[in-house]
Amino acid sequence: RLEENLQESERSKAVLLDNLPGMAYRLVDWKLVYVSGGCLELTGYTARQLVDRSPFSYSDLILPQYRQELLARWTEVAKNRQKLKMEYQIKTASGEIKWVQDQGQGIYDSEGNLTAVEGLVMDITERKQLEQSLRQSESFFRAVFTRCPVGICFGNKNGSFSNDRDFNFFNEAYEKILGRSPAELEGKYWTDLTHPEDLEADLTLYQRFKAGEIPGYDLEKRYLRPDGSPVWIHLYVAPLEENQYGFDHLCLVEDITRHKELEKNLRESEQDKAFLLDNLIGVAYRCDNDRNWTMRYISAGCHELTGYSPEDFLQNRVSFAQMILPKYREQIRREIRQGLSLRRKITCEYEILDADGNIKWVLDSIQGVYDENRKVVALQGLMLDITDRKRLEENLRKSEQAKAFLLDNLMGVAYRCSNDRTWTM
Repeated sequence: RLEENLQESERSKAVLLDNLPGMAYRLVDWKLVYVSGGCLELTGYTARQLVDRSPFSYSDLILPQYRQELLARWTEVAKNRQKLKMEYQIKTASGEIKWVQDQGQGIYDSEGNLTAVEGLVMDITERKQLEQSLRQSESFFRAVFTRCPVGICFGNKNGSFSNDRDFNFFNEAYEKILGRSPAELEGKYWTDLTHPEDLEADLTLYQRFKAGEIPGYDLEKRYLRPDGSPVWIHLYVAPLEENQYGFDHLCLVEDITRHKELEKNLRESEQDKAFLLDNLIGVAYRCDNDRNWTMRYISAGCHELTGYSPEDFLQNRVSFAQMILPKYREQIRREIRQGLSLRRKITCEYEILDADGNIKWVLDSIQGVYDENRKVVALQGLMLDITDRKRLEENLRKSEQAKAFLLDNLMGVAYRCSNDRTWTM
């Protein structure tokens, strides 16, 4: 019965070892005398092949760069009666490289002599691949976080800055925008750094965000640097999922100070331009190169010339083309087409009918506006009221005709000559 019990115990042990997630082994005098059935899945070789070293021993499967270290570690472990735990790579029968973890310990007799070594080799390739992917992901994230030209700040529930974590609270771009070092930001709240005039709007949105009324928000506001100078930023705030660092929202901060300066300069420039154009003697305009010459801009002087306001033209309540007397329209279109084809300025004189039904003469200097592909995108020009000049010209013409008629019908001969000896006519 003892023999039967022993045999049953050995069978149970063999079944257990063969079903372990890996390869169990036993060394005697540093030679492999037993290996479990898991060796086939791990190495591609059967237990018999590994024990008989046919065609290779297990140590031959270990990549060369690990063999010396493994031997040294086993020697130290056996000497100090410790346990071995080491990771290394092996080459399987199919040529695949696998990562394994080797855990083992020495077996000693009553006198303390090493009689055998037993252990378990497990396949950790998948874990290593996951670790590598994680390292690459963390490396990529840190590179983006560090090098990103936009300021990044992770926010906590109380809105304070703190750098007592393993994870950076904000990146270098954020420090540069605020003009403050991590030490200067330590313990401060974002409300301390926000311009007083912008604080109420930011707080209102922040409180709605924290209450779950809005999923996130963005706004333009000013931070204050240590010297009191403002820096304009565009702030984006978004929620974060629960994490080990206690951050509950993310802030992206873009420095738009230069953009704001350009906006201010543009406004001032447009105001100056509008003032000049509105005070010109005449009407400046910009229109589409279509049949109606649809206005995109027209200066305030249009009211005096046409009787209509700029809004009448810009909102298409009035078509300038329809104000031009019909007999001139096609001629003007031909001259514009010819001038644009030659890329030269076009000058036209024509008559218009104003809002009060008066006919006025206009001198129109027109030129094309071109894009980078030399395509016409608009027309722009300056119109002058030349009605008085035309009247003078007409009156002069009529005066000359009357004078000629009078002279031709005099009784006698009218003449004019020089006061010389021959009275040169």
